[in-house]
Amino acid sequence: MIDDTRPLRTGFTTGSCATAATAAALDLLLNKQHRKQVDFILPDGSTAAMDIIFSTTDNDIATAGVRKFAGDDPDITAGALISASVRLNNLHDIRFFAGDGVGTITRPGLQIPVGEPAINPVPRRMLIETARKFTSRGIDITLSVENGKELAAKTFNPRLGIVGGISIIGTSGIVRPFSHEAIQETVRISIDVAAAAGVNKLILVAGHYGMRAAKSFYNAADNEIIEVSNEWDTALIHAVKKNITRLQILSHPGKLVKFSLGYFNTHSKHSPSALPLVQHTARELNIPITGNSTTVEGLFQELPEQDKFRLAGILAANIKQAVIDKYKLTSITVTLIDMQNHILASTGDNSK
Repeated sequence: MIDDTRPLRTGFTTGSCATAATAAALDLLLNKQHRKQVDFILPDGSTAAMDIIFSTTDNDIATAGVRKFAGDDPDITAGALISASVRLNNLHDIRFFAGDGVGTITRPGLQIPVGEPAINPVPRRMLIETARKFTSRGIDITLSVENGKELAAKTFNPRLGIVGGISIIGTSGIVRPFSHEAIQETVRISIDVAAAAGVNKLILVAGHYGMRAAKSFYNAADNEIIEVSNEWDTALIHAVKKNITRLQILSHPGKLVKFSLGYFNTHSKHSPSALPLVQHTARELNIPITGNSTTVEGLFQELPEQDKFRLAGILAANIKQAVIDKYKLTSITVTLIDMQNHILASTGDNSK
């Protein structure tokens, strides 16, 4: 359990771990040095140090590994053993390979070409810069992650067409506890993959409830559905940037009504409750409410069906207008569902 009385600890990304392991493996291969700790350069130019768990040689290959420390971030790769194997090649180039537990790109639209190991651009740059401090010769670098294939099943990788394991990621080299940056980047990457696949309409949902509803009601394919958590602003901005202008937003009124208040990050830390506005709208429609409900979902549960659908219809129209005003979209649908995945209201064209 995290001690609430101390500052939250930062950790290292998989990219930093791979870089440290590569540095230790190269030192062993070229200098015959078994390192217990290595220093490496982060993307911002600062220096960090990491302990080396093991290093070994096998003929012309050297391998070293580190144990990922994620600080106080709930990272699924926390504690995973990340290793790098290096060997010289005669091509005077640095090549990357996916070992056990590291994924391979199989769909266009990501930052890395199809067929390449899932090592993102910043970690690649870190690895190249580290390798060039040791030698100007060609090097083959193979990265592996203990239980990476099983870990990847808990991530977005399978939906993004990254098969066989996790991605080696990180833009700063540092994991910041509970940062929403990783969620934002995942949303952008998911939209990139959809755009590259020629998807002409996206359904934006908050999470698994919305995912199931989109599949059930609209027979949507996985790459047509983008899970955004609370990062609606990130998703809408990036969808517009990728020229995907046919959008359907599907979620609970408790989240989406916050759009009408001007909040497009719907996390409770960043936005107020939608309940007062929903209550006010109900009263304007002369819909009787008790005022006893503490949540939007509870308010809807106490209403007769006719009033429930009437209220939801007005809320959906107002949400749609808020999106149009902010993002200048011309083809937008808003669908409101309850926690039982029943449609309360829908605006616009739901066809593909």
